[in-house]
Amino acid sequence: MPKLIIFDLGGVITSGEVEQIDRQVAAYLGVESSTLRAATARYKRAVTTGAIGLKELYSAAISELHLPASPAAAVACHLEVYRGILGDLDRETLGLVANLRRKYHVVALANAEREVIPVGRELGLYDPFEAAYISCEMGMQKPDADIYRAVLADYGCKPGDAVFIDDKLENVQGAERLGIHAIHYRPPARLADELTALGVEL
Repeated sequence: MPKLIIFDLGGVITSGEVEQIDRQVAAYLGVESSTLRAATARYKRAVTTGAIGLKELYSAAISELHLPASPAAAVACHLEVYRGILGDLDRETLGLVANLRRKYHVVALANAEREVIPVGRELGLYDPFEAAYISCEMGMQKPDADIYRAVLADYGCKPGDAVFIDDKLENVQGAERLGIHAIHYRPPARLADELTALGVEL
């Protein structure tokens, strides 16, 4: 029977935040979102693992694209969009989290940049969970095996005693490679049914 349930945040508890942020920051900078993604792709791991911040990320992109924009202003736009996203959390899924916490350890595991963490704390994003594991604070990211192992180790949990929920297939597959039961969350998903099928009592 599962002992530990691990939730992704973006795309599960919140809407598809990466796409929204990319789209709106790109619009602010006056470029297509695909252009911005291409310019930032090589830096994504560094920013997600905390090696660099959003200011460095946008500074590199603005320089590469020769844009007349301020990196600080791009960061401000990023955080404004993120703040708006956190105003519309999935209440049904949060209700499920609250119910699960009566019987299980329930934690969050998210890839995120260091600048968004204070906003998440301010708006209570992490409060529903027993703990929140954030990639930039850990120096690793999903779908790397080490990040899943770190969470399991904190709870003395074997892979087969954990369930992981994420909207990104590559992250689900990363967890499955370790033997963690994983659910590919795709709204409108029947998450409760999928958890029950894995032996989770609701």
